[in-house]
Amino acid sequence: MSPIARLGTMALAGVLGVGLVGVQSEQAAARAWAAGAGATLGRSVASDVTSPEEALRVDRVPTPVPAWATCHGGRLDCAKVTLPLDYNSPNGATVTIALARLRATAPAGKRSPSLFVNPGGPGGSGIALVARPTTFASAALRATFDIVGFDPRGVGASQAVRCHATNNDQAKTRAKSAFPFPVTKAQEQRHVAYSGLLAKNCSGAGRLLAGAMSTAQVARDLELLRRAVGDDKLNYLGFSYGSVLGQQYANLFPDRVRTMVIDGVVDARQWAGTNDRPMFDRIRSGEATARGLAELLKRCAAAGKERCPFAAAGAPASSFETITKRLTAEPLKVPTGKATSLTYRYNEHIALTTAALYDDPVLATTLAAEVWTATSPSASAAAKKKALAAIGKLAGSLGFGVARTAAAASYDNTEEAQLGVMCSDGRHAAKATAWPALAAAADKGARHFGRMWSWMDSPCATSVWKAKDEDAYRGPFDRVTAGPVLVVGNTWDPVTHPANAVAIATLLPNSRMLGSDSWGHTAYGTSRCVTRAIDHYLVTGATDTVPRPDALPPPGLVCMGDRQPYASPTLFDPPGGHRPALPAPLPLMAVRG
Repeated sequence: MSPIARLGTMALAGVLGVGLVGVQSEQAAARAWAAGAGATLGRSVASDVTSPEEALRVDRVPTPVPAWATCHGGRLDCAKVTLPLDYNSPNGATVTIALARLRATAPAGKRSPSLFVNPGGPGGSGIALVARPTTFASAALRATFDIVGFDPRGVGASQAVRCHATNNDQAKTRAKSAFPFPVTKAQEQRHVAYSGLLAKNCSGAGRLLAGAMSTAQVARDLELLRRAVGDDKLNYLGFSYGSVLGQQYANLFPDRVRTMVIDGVVDARQWAGTNDRPMFDRIRSGEATARGLAELLKRCAAAGKERCPFAAAGAPASSFETITKRLTAEPLKVPTGKATSLTYRYNEHIALTTAALYDDPVLATTLAAEVWTATSPSASAAAKKKALAAIGKLAGSLGFGVARTAAAASYDNTEEAQLGVMCSDGRHAAKATAWPALAAAADKGARHFGRMWSWMDSPCATSVWKAKDEDAYRGPFDRVTAGPVLVVGNTWDPVTHPANAVAIATLLPNSRMLGSDSWGHTAYGTSRCVTRAIDHYLVTGATDTVPRPDALPPPGLVCMGDRQPYASPTLFDPPGGHRPALPAPLPLMAVRG
């Protein structure tokens, strides 16, 4: 899902006229849009069919035969298959795709159907997701399906895109940008130069694969993988960017969908978008983060300092603004190890706050309370030292580390893989020098966070990123699918604005909306209600030619998250322990110190 150096590996308001309002108003609005989405669902409407052009691309390719072998300590079956790099030239260059399968736990009988999963990113590893089955999928899914994850082309164990000849070359490029996202003019100039250098490398050494990494190519790969496992139609569960892959597959191959769930929805039309706004501004990620923090700070104030220590600083909303001003004036030096430290500026605080909202929102106010103490003129030296240590510990728990100053032990292509997809899929401004003004404009509508998200695709400036995929798909996205698409929107998702889910559920004729008043990124696993609704649809529809209407949740259903901020000691402890561990988009990953 870039301006950040990587710390680790890897919205509804405007559409509905709903501002940063209370929970009851949000619930009422959510019920309204959930009830109205998917108006043609249940009617006897024939699905659209795969276009002759698209059928020619994929159907002439022989079905690959995976040579399965046990892996991951015998828990999974793994295989690699060879597919066309360009489906217009099926006998030309190839790409290797790695996949893994978790066998269904139900008693042996007839062959289990497969459920393909994608964790998002872009650039997330489906194999890594399937390798953590108890933290990813419920017992019901694990019993019913052979769960199949794959690393998309360019990613992970598949043939990986590589824009630098050596680890040392990559480290030198990364050193050009030393902050999660630029704020000052000097930082912006430095990051524009970094964006151009990275784009030049990916358009040179990495061009062959970087120019064939559009989501449409991955959807074509998925169609071949579906055939490879012997399923006559696709069962699919996609999170975050995985919703873009789901939408593209559904519209390229509408008659080949049996069940599909997209959770944490990105509007695929805005993902492709226009070249007048950055990609993540178009999909409203900054707005989603800002509205989530605003609601969290309101709840912190209502909870009081006993349940939310940050409330002791005063009004949480104004205290957060004070923190940002203090950090802008004087950064902190945060210890991250015995001999290492992190320069903790405004930039790092906004990125780390986003990371907290992504995983466990309560940590965002825990972090703010420690930063308040560490930056307070009246705090004692002992209190400041303790607060700095706590900030370092929180940074580590959220995946932040210290920048590498030398080549890494292994090549990390996370950013290159993400850009390979983003730069192929979307329309982008011509020059990276346009981004300072674009990011500043985004920040006016999403204070603090609009700027951060907007810089993610700056290397995609068309004057420097030359690795083009002419077969990228940019619509239409309103095809009637053979099986219904269940669109899941989370009210307080800090990454994928719930307005995206509303828009796509309204656009897709054979779809139904499931709302979830929950926190963190995506909804699956945040409540018994939402998890059971998704499971029931997938499991019931798995072996039907077309899922029965009663497999879907009732129109207008909005689930309440089991864990709400300040209502319990920990936010996420879902029954069955199957909240998916998803890859973070770039601002939530790593900083170059």
